[in-house]
Amino acid sequence: MTEFPSERGEIPENFDELFNKFCEDGLDHRQANSLRDVLRRSPAARRLYVRAMTLHFWLQLRFRRNKDGLYASEFADSVVCPIDRMSRSNPIAINRYRLAIAALLLISLATWIWLSANSDEQAGTTSLGSSYAAVVVGTKDCVWQPGSSVERAGQIVREGDQLRLEAGLVELKFDSGAMLIAKGPVELDVVSPRSCALIRGELTAKVDRLASGFTVIAGSATVVDVGTEFGIRRPSANELQVEVFQGEVQVFDSEGRQGTIGEKLLGSITTGEVVEVVPDESGQSLLLAAADSPVDPFTRALPETSLRYVSATASLVAVDGFGRVKGGEPLTGADGGTGWRRPWDDKSTEITTTDVIAFADAATQGNPGTAAVHRPLLRTLGADSPVYASGRFRITGPDPVCTSWILLFEAAERVGGGEATLLAFGISDRKFSARLSPRDGDLAVDPNCKRLGDFGTYEDGATHLLVAKLEFNAVDDKERLSLWVDPTSRTEPKTCDHVVVYDTGKRQVDTVAIRFWEMDGETRGYIDDLLIGTTWDAVTQ
Repeated sequence: MTEFPSERGEIPENFDELFNKFCEDGLDHRQANSLRDVLRRSPAARRLYVRAMTLHFWLQLRFRRNKDGLYASEFADSVVCPIDRMSRSNPIAINRYRLAIAALLLISLATWIWLSANSDEQAGTTSLGSSYAAVVVGTKDCVWQPGSSVERAGQIVREGDQLRLEAGLVELKFDSGAMLIAKGPVELDVVSPRSCALIRGELTAKVDRLASGFTVIAGSATVVDVGTEFGIRRPSANELQVEVFQGEVQVFDSEGRQGTIGEKLLGSITTGEVVEVVPDESGQSLLLAAADSPVDPFTRALPETSLRYVSATASLVAVDGFGRVKGGEPLTGADGGTGWRRPWDDKSTEITTTDVIAFADAATQGNPGTAAVHRPLLRTLGADSPVYASGRFRITGPDPVCTSWILLFEAAERVGGGEATLLAFGISDRKFSARLSPRDGDLAVDPNCKRLGDFGTYEDGATHLLVAKLEFNAVDDKERLSLWVDPTSRTEPKTCDHVVVYDTGKRQVDTVAIRFWEMDGETRGYIDDLLIGTTWDAVTQ
């Protein structure tokens, strides 16, 4: 159980119980509303929240995951613990990393803390252990420093990745929806979909209502957004300037205390204000002073000539990590990720849904019945190149006859379970599933599709990365669907785990759907880290 400091201020008595239950077991609808009200009413409770975010940042620096999925220390050469982030079955590992997990959950609460409105007690609120945080959506004249793990437009940025830029501009779109532009020379660490650390240099951030709570850690200062556009410049370790172009940010020190001007507490920095932030003599608290607008204005947009990853030739077409969260809302209407024409929608005339899909860091569905949403791609993919898709899947619960699928469709206007369906892959009836839709048929009900497409055995609660490859006219004018389960190679393996060949009668892909089918009330399905592309590298990076 988390022990809070004795200097509690006006924190309500029920905060400890609600906070610990949130970290360890999760909250029901009533408890979630209670904790939300406490955080809104109590500045002291919010200060504890900011301290937890700062702690999470240092834990991220102290323990970094290497290429083999092991957690290694930044300050030692040895591996600390071979913990599988997607496994919750090892109680020793859970106890050892309870603090890190709790801090990570607090980071995921950032949006919910500030502006969330409603919570669904049935909504799933778990990630599948992936570390997707952002995507590089644009670059301009970039000169990358040696050792930078971020280095090109279209790159998926993971938690813990380091952006090191000598010159130029780079634009990131975080999975929470926050947009960030970094200007070289700059050193920036990506902590999570809702936070980053500015080591030195300059950045601007544009954060809408749903991404509110986005956090930038800069030395002993923590800048928390409240739905705004702002700039931060940190030329050295003890120099920091914050300018708010629109909206409001709050600045805290490493203990969660807000800075002061003289004896006056500065609750926030609002539109048009520019503030210099420096440590006091003790180095523990912050002093803030009003400042003039900088002579060198912040860069708030990339030039039109910048290299954008969304183009006719980009290999990464679309991505969504479902980090656009509000404590478990319907996925319908969510516009997270990038590379999409419109938000997720369940208004299909062909799909009958008995429940909306809810999400919080993963698309989830656990209520009885069937749920489906679809979303058109910004770019139509044709027969000139293969279409690749990947996602992480998990099903937990006793129901042996249920399905979690990612589906590709030929026509956005005819999305459904029937004639427009091109393929589906995922988990179905405790087997892995890779189905092609026959011409004028329905892969969901055609017995041959199930017989040919489903294979292997899925174990309850396991998480798997599935990668699908669709080739048009591959075999005697028929389509070929290949599926890999948990591939580890950075290059496309010559053999896959399953292959299906069918004449689908279709020649393009322009829409993606997520479908959960026939789950009982005790069974829940999860899909996370959805990537669509035209190369193996694009969907396995």
